[in-house]
Amino acid sequence: MNSALQKIIELFRQHGDSEYGGESVTQLEHALQTALPALSRCLER
Repeated sequence: MNSALQKIIELFRQHGDSEYGGESVTQLEHALQTALPALSRCLER
């Protein structure tokens, strides 16, 4: 695993349970919610 990906994973471990911009979701939940449509679009190609 490259160092950039390791850093991202570590940041989510440390801060993923914090609120996303005052919304009722966490940083991690928001990341997963936005990743799913992006992955779906990639798979459609």
